[in-house]
This record gives sequence, structure tokens and C-alpha cells, in this order.
Amino acid sequence: MLFRQESSGFATDALLFLSGFTMLLGVLGAMCQWETRRLLSWHIISQVGYMVMGIGLAGSPDPRVAQLAVAGTILHVVHNIIVKSCLFLTGGVGERITGSQKLKYMGGVLELSPGTAGLFLVASLSLAGMPPFSGFLSKFVLTVAAIGGGNYVVVTAAILTGFLTLYSMTKIWLYTYWRERCRERPLAPYRPLLYPVAVLVVLSVLMGVCAQPVLGLATRAADTLTNPTEYVQAVLGHGQAVPPPAGRHASLADGAGRVGTP
Repeated sequence: MLFRQESSGFATDALLFLSGFTMLLGVLGAMCQWETRRLLSWHIISQVGYMVMGIGLAGSPDPRVAQLAVAGTILHVVHNIIVKSCLFLTGGVGERITGSQKLKYMGGVLELSPGTAGLFLVASLSLAGMPPFSGFLSKFVLTVAAIGGGNYVVVTAAILTGFLTLYSMTKIWLYTYWRERCRERPLAPYRPLLYPVAVLVVLSVLMGVCAQPVLGLATRAADTLTNPTEYVQAVLGHGQAVPPPAGRHASLADGAGRVGTP
């Protein structure tokens, strides 16, 4: 019901082009920033590109590609809610410790608070799509869907964006955590701020480590979104007559259960 066959032509190509453009625009903008919050905000734009990529791939005439794309989009939304929250929180702790928002005036957080540095490192690797964290799972599913649909240009853009994301997060790591302090100042209390960050990091790790059950839940959600019959029955009730799916809807209803089978 949400993804129709008409979207598999010009609209799908337009969405995939916009997704690649958004990914690269966001990550290139992040690389030019010298404030933690501005840098992370540009990464939000970049990560939205992955979500648009999944929506574009959901218009594929192949029901297995469409279902996998929707599942990957769901995973990426959940992943970004967790990891972005973690990064903004750790960025705030770093600013609290160093007394500055500008990377050039920060430093020494690894020495003063190894726990903060460790949490930021895990969240950064997850944002870049490194295993075994949640970012790897969602980007892997989206990449497999794109390869299955023969969309190699957007795959290239997604992989390049991942490497550039890692580069930009390395800049934060080097300036905020790795190098020595730029100036001495009284250390503000910060430890209670790390408790929610630790919970978010654990969730990101669990999403990556427990990939099979998490992907199973996302696939079931994708079934509901791509199968109009289930949606209509959920709204009208099983006692109501539901018109049979036509066109691509029929292939989705028949093919969704065969995703992942040879």
C-alpha cells in the first residue's frame, strides 16, 4: 500500500539520486566543521540519505529487494536514534570537561575521562558502519538490497560516505580525546551524564551482535508495510471483505515470505 509499482521508474531513480547526493553532501559538510555539535548535525543529513536510499529501493519490482530495503530503513532509523543520541550526549560531556565547543580548544578527555572516550569511540564506529555495531547491520542490509536491485552507483556512494564518516569522526577523536589538554581548568562534574550514554551504547552493541533476531523483527515490520492485505485487515478487521491485491501488490504478498530463500 505504501510502495506502488509506479514508483519503480522515474521516482525510484530520483530518490536514489537524491539519497546519494544527500549522503555525500552531509558528510562533506561534516568534514568542514570545527565544532562538535555542528559536525554531528551535518551527519544527520548524511544519515538521512541512507534512509532515502531504502525508500527508493522499496519501489523495486522485485519483492525481495523491496522487503529488504524497507527492513534496512527501519533498522537504520532505530540505529540513528540510538547512536546520534549517544554522540550528542558524549559531545556535551566533552564540552563540559574542556569548557569549549570548538575542537581546536578541546583536548585531554581521554586522560581525564577514559569512560567518556570509550563510549564515544564505540558510538563513532557504529555511526561509520563498522562491525559488530548497529550501524554495520543497517548499512549492510541496505547495501545488499541495493546490490540485489543492481543499483551499484548508490552502493558506491554509501560505501564512500561510510569511509568519510569515519574520517570526520576521527577528527573529533584526535582533537577532543587523544591530544593533550589545551588549557587547565577546574573539572566540572559529569559522571551522572554518562549513565544514559552507556545504556545507548549497550543497545547499539546488542543490535549488532544479535543481528538475526533484530533483522527478523525488522523483516516482519517490512512485511506489514509492503503487504496491503495485512494492513487493510488490521484496520477493517478480519471479518471484512478485502479486495485481492493487484499488480505488484500480488507479487509482494506472494514473495515477501520468500525473502532470503534460494
